[in-house]
Amino acid sequence: MEWKVEVMARPYGVDLRKRVVEAIEGALSTRTAGRRFAIGESTAWA
Repeated sequence: MEWKVEVMARPYGVDLRKRVVEAIEGALSTRTAGRRFAIGESTAWA
């Protein structure tokens, strides 16, 4: 029997979150914001 340790992804930092929100509030689409900050589009939407 083989045990596999799964590690959850770390949360994004507050500074990145603020920059994403500011970019989207500045009329950037969630898709473009996701690409710019190297995060998923659904993450930028949330």
